Amino acid sequence: MQSVAKRFLPLCTPALRQGPGPVRVFSQPFPRSLHSSPTLAGARPFPRVPMTACLGGAALLLAGVDSRSPSTPPVADSKADRVGCLARDDKAARGDKVSREWIAEQVDRLADSVSHHPVLSHPFFDLLEQLSKPGSGYTPAQIDLITANFFRACLEVIPAIAECINVAVKRGDAFALAKLAKNLNEEAGDGQPEEGHRALALVSLNAIRKLHDCPDLSIEAAHESPVLLPAVKEFIEALKQLNHTQSDHESLGAEYADERVSLPMMTLYFKTFVEPFKSRFTPQEWSRIQKYWDVHIGGTEERHAKDLLDSLKASCQTAQDVEKANRGAAAFLGLQVRMLDAVYLAAKQAGTVGQVVPIPSEPLPARQEK
Repeated sequence: MQSVAKRFLPLCTPALRQGPGPVRVFSQPFPRSLHSSPTLAGARPFPRVPMTACLGGAALLLAGVDSRSPSTPPVADSKADRVGCLARDDKAARGDKVSREWIAEQVDRLADSVSHHPVLSHPFFDLLEQLSKPGSGYTPAQIDLITANFFRACLEVIPAIAECINVAVKRGDAFALAKLAKNLNEEAGDGQPEEGHRALALVSLNAIRKLHDCPDLSIEAAHESPVLLPAVKEFIEALKQLNHTQSDHESLGAEYADERVSLPMMTLYFKTFVEPFKSRFTPQEWSRIQKYWDVHIGGTEERHAKDLLDSLKASCQTAQDVEKANRGAAAFLGLQVRMLDAVYLAAKQAGTVGQVVPIPSEPLPARQEK
């Protein structure tokens, strides 16, 4: 029986790229983190992708095809590269063991493909950039929609890691198990509920929601939010199915893709619907609001992605193992593209409901604690 990942999408392949430069998830590059991010310093931008390339075109995007020209073949179209990211010889194709150097090279190619995936150029990010400009702003309906769906997706982080741990336990993969356990411990706040990432996210998102007269989010109510999009529910259910049925290497590939694209996305979210409202809070309030984003952008996401990449290099033994990792990553990213399609369209529609809460053209003086 074919894995869910294989049924979802084809293998991820290297996509067309431009020259060297900073990572771009929107028209102008934001800093990759609140601090430095040397690991990504040499990353290159992915070409801008039109909306038509994202709507219903996830398979083309993951196959490395330029969707603006449907007849354009994948970048690599030779017998040696017919499986996508992987350049295999006949011996490797039979499932024989290959050198550790070959494994490391192929996993690095997977990482490069994920780093330049079109999901990082999704039109939703352009919309957020536009709404966050001085003189522009969000309607309460937009903030309600964006933050509620963002938080609901965040609630699936711990279950996804736990499933990967379960797979690592069954396989006896001590290296991956140790890395994933550390990841889970950080997500759970090292046993301190108020320091768990879910709790920190609630503090930050509810502060922004309060500015827009939106009711507080909660973990208990997040599953039944009236603004929770069907596409987000479908994303969550598909992700659960993916995690429950895929192989160990597909599981690691999917989790790696999640962690790798999270850093530029989290940076964007912070810069567009959190930081523009900094002047509305006291320094003490802002310190608490910023903490969730600072934890992730300041190094956690980058470290988690590196740990998972190292786990892939350690656990993959054959070309088939690397191929499965490609499938897992491709399946996750395809699901994410389709979810963002729906969020983008819904956010545009929500912009027509209610009055815009403007972002000041000039920063306001920070409020002081009473």
